[in-house]
Amino acid sequence: MLANFLKVSVRKLLRKKMYSLLNIAGLSLGITCFILLAMLVHYEFSFDSFHVNKENIYRIYSIDETLNDQVKSATTPDPLPKVLNNDFPEIDYVTGFSGRELTASVGTRKFDLRLISTDQNVFDVFSFPFLYGSKEHALIDPYSTVLSYPTAIRLFGNENPIGKTVRIQNNTEFVVTGVLKKIPSNSSIQFDLLVPVRFRQILDPEFENKWHSSGTHTYILCKDKNQIDRLENQLPALLNKYQPGWLDGRNRLAIEKLRDIHLNSQSRNEMTPVVSPLYLTLLSIIGIAILLTACFNYTNLTIASYSERFKEIGVRKIMGAARKNLISQFIGETILLALISTIIGMVLTELLMPNFNQLVQRQISSPFLGKPVFIVVMMGFGSFVGMLSGVYPAIYLSGISSVRLMKKHQITTPKRKTALSNVLLVSQFSIAATLIISMLIIFAQISYMRNYDLGFNSEDVIAFPTNYYEIEHPNEKIDSWMNHLRENGKNHGVLKVSVSEHIPGYYYSNAFGVMKAGAGHDDFEVMVVTSVDAEIESVFGIELQSGRYFSDEIEHDKTGAVLINETAARSFGFEDPVGKAIRFRHGEGPFTIIGVLKDIHFMSLQNEIKPVIYRHASAWKSQFIAAKINPSMREEALSFLEKANDQFGLRNNFNCFYVEDKYENSYHAEMRIMEIIGLFTLIAIVLSSMGLFGLTGISLAKRTKEIGIRKAHGASVSQILKLLFSSYMKPVILACIISWPVSYVLASNWLQNYPYRISADFHWMIAGTFLIALTALVVILYHVLNLAASNPINAIRDE
Repeated sequence: MLANFLKVSVRKLLRKKMYSLLNIAGLSLGITCFILLAMLVHYEFSFDSFHVNKENIYRIYSIDETLNDQVKSATTPDPLPKVLNNDFPEIDYVTGFSGRELTASVGTRKFDLRLISTDQNVFDVFSFPFLYGSKEHALIDPYSTVLSYPTAIRLFGNENPIGKTVRIQNNTEFVVTGVLKKIPSNSSIQFDLLVPVRFRQILDPEFENKWHSSGTHTYILCKDKNQIDRLENQLPALLNKYQPGWLDGRNRLAIEKLRDIHLNSQSRNEMTPVVSPLYLTLLSIIGIAILLTACFNYTNLTIASYSERFKEIGVRKIMGAARKNLISQFIGETILLALISTIIGMVLTELLMPNFNQLVQRQISSPFLGKPVFIVVMMGFGSFVGMLSGVYPAIYLSGISSVRLMKKHQITTPKRKTALSNVLLVSQFSIAATLIISMLIIFAQISYMRNYDLGFNSEDVIAFPTNYYEIEHPNEKIDSWMNHLRENGKNHGVLKVSVSEHIPGYYYSNAFGVMKAGAGHDDFEVMVVTSVDAEIESVFGIELQSGRYFSDEIEHDKTGAVLINETAARSFGFEDPVGKAIRFRHGEGPFTIIGVLKDIHFMSLQNEIKPVIYRHASAWKSQFIAAKINPSMREEALSFLEKANDQFGLRNNFNCFYVEDKYENSYHAEMRIMEIIGLFTLIAIVLSSMGLFGLTGISLAKRTKEIGIRKAHGASVSQILKLLFSSYMKPVILACIISWPVSYVLASNWLQNYPYRISADFHWMIAGTFLIALTALVVILYHVLNLAASNPINAIRDE
């Protein structure tokens, strides 16, 4: 019985090669896309799940309320871990760490690594198992280090590195006391090596008293959730107790679960990129939509193909086949087809996994290798899809009498079947239209942001960090560096150089209460404070609205003058700000406003312009050097700057970047979303077109004699085309119209995340409809032209 069933089923597949190929290819492609996207969503939700105490680990984070937009930061004041240890003994463990990029060397070989300074509690809070060494003996000595497994391989190969030394920043040697096993890629904490926080305390004895310095990630392990609530309620009092008064109201602290960190899209200073829940929801919707499109195709083609089997069913019934046997045969055929598609889908998933990982920039492992349960689940899913697709036509056809089946002209297509086919066709094209309209709007928004006038010139501007904020008297050393660049740079293609605290594209890290001179202590506004030098105009081309730039020839400019931007001028309420005096709430000042710079988008267009106070770099912080270079001498300029960095810089690695690239990188998440949506939108369109191609071919084959008779009575090819197009394009156009409100709501909600944005105008709906309609037109045109151009004699004679 089983052998006969398989023989009939295989023969049926081979006889209808085009139908079988469309069904298998469409469903296989849909299953592959669904599995890949489901794996990605599962991967993102699985972050930090490998820690034994994952449900009891919490992070304390800061909320910067100074700019009225409550910017969340993953880092907290540096003294916080020590204070929590002392004041809250009921917490099981507290650990803090801060990370930075640096150069490490073993012998003559140098490596760029990510270092974290932390304490031994980190191994009690997190499940980072040791490959060599143990947590009891790691990080005890201030000059010890623990390596990650990949770092140990890079530095020492496959040998055990315990007891060997690593030189950091060319001036300090650390002894390796442990090597950790490979940290999973779905960990929000990533690093190359750990050093004791006590080493940082040796370098800076005031480290644990600097409440204005917020560079520490603070984690706690507490199994009593009541203590977490108590701690969160006491965090405001803790800040009031320890931090200086001039920081009051600047930040507040809050607590979140470790497992919630990765699904937060608004944190700054994260060690690894976070992901937006909206992004995961979007991917889930796309995956389900593509799978539904594939299933709709499969069901529609299955229903359409069964109507060609009237005589076969009639003969079977005359020969004594019972209705239940016919139902089993038909459902079995669809299940077999679905299982073949599922197997192909799983194979395609394995083959496409490396490319998919590259697209989404993740390290997702295979869902099938070594996981038989997942294979069984997928085969069960394939069987369910096959049964669902075949049950309706099987029950309907098996119930028709054998006499009517042998006279197929007496059998009319039931309205329920036609309605179901039309609903499925409209549904799948609605999905495709929604995706393509959404993709067009995302592309337009990204293009809008990338081409927006930022208010300054970033072309051919290279920047690199000085790292001099880490030492005493940094400006004296920077002056020597800058003099060297200005005196010798022009001969090597370096036209202008400027030093500043921040570079466009970076997040502002300083914000202070600022007030008019003479105002009361509480009459202030919080503004961004950064530093620039006198060359800011020549390097970045930032224009003046009024007043003048800084001058190196005027000593007062370095200590008693500021520039402000237009937004700050409006905040102060000055009609003519030049010459007015301001001071800082923490006591500095007064400072004279000597110029008003035009507003620039110092950060990407994902952020609104803030009020900014510019101080002179010589009296403030100088973290970056920016150089305007001659594009025709690019390589020579880069070589000159690198040699100057080796001579004057604290680090040997020359971490330069193009300023305009910083803005491009800030749109990286949007670009990735666009690429993913674009790819799967294309797949949805292909699936819909495949379904329409097969359905149209089967449907038109039934109208061969009708078309022949019309042509024999004088109907032209154009008249035939008009007749057929009207019946097949209506569902497609209806699908596009249905997609308009859905696309508008989705796009409008997404665009709300951007202060500078396009609008979800009606013309995007029209453009998406045009593309979908054009695709459907080409598909239908292929069949219609063949049928309309055929010989009417052959059509009339065809039985």
